[in-house]
Amino acid sequence: MDIVELIQQRLQALGFTTIPTGTELNFSKNRAESYIKSFCNINEIPQALYYVWCDIACGYFLQDGLLLNNISDIDLSVGVEKSITEGDVTVTYGVTSQEDKTKNLIENLLNGHNSELIKYRKLVW
Repeated sequence: MDIVELIQQRLQALGFTTIPTGTELNFSKNRAESYIKSFCNINEIPQALYYVWCDIACGYFLQDGLLLNNISDIDLSVGVEKSITEGDVTVTYGVTSQEDKTKNLIENLLNGHNSELIKYRKLVW
């Protein structure tokens, strides 16, 4: 499978209603590729790291979209209880904003794969 198709499928799975194509997607793909090659000191990305490459590219794409304020078509809302009442006891949980959820997702996509990348890291003399 082509890495661009994999990135598009991942963005669709994350909740994008319109699948991005073009310059922004290619830039994120190339940026993620450059990061992985630099981090691991390798010339080609192995097949086993394609999903890591995909997640990092999606993270870059979402990060740029958040900074430019043009990722409004993603919905990260989940069915979380805000308060629970049993008898005379009420427990209220903190409410996380949409922007905080998006930032947490981006952070996880960008930095959540270091243990996998370290396996492919080579020493440079």
